[in-house]
Amino acid sequence: KEKLSKEVMEKRIKNTLDEYLQLKDVNEVAETLRELDSRECFPYVAFSAMEQAFDRTSSKDDLIQLLTTLVERRVLRGEEVEAGVDQHLEFLEDCAIDVPASPAVTAAFVAAGLLAGYVSWAHLR
Repeated sequence: KEKLSKEVMEKRIKNTLDEYLQLKDVNEVAETLRELDSRECFPYVAFSAMEQAFDRTSSKDDLIQLLTTLVERRVLRGEEVEAGVDQHLEFLEDCAIDVPASPAVTAAFVAAGLLAGYVSWAHLR
């Protein structure tokens, strides 16, 4: 079976998250990630979830719950979520200029991860 390109996998993840926001089907997201079978693209799940929440803050709680559930079901690893969050933290100051809600949304994702145990304090330091 031929491995998909990074771009194709990221597009599938983004489309799957869009679909999740409409249908709220965690099993469908989990199945898509299993089918992709590519751990190196899994940080993009958290990155894309945060990006979508920046654009539509009303989706933030649903996307946070999705990440939490995927980690609880061992579909995603905490380190993968942390890596996706890191990609936003790196440019948060610049992003806040264009998307004023981005710091609050990022804080909500990080706080939820800390509370659920899949983002560590040690990682954030």
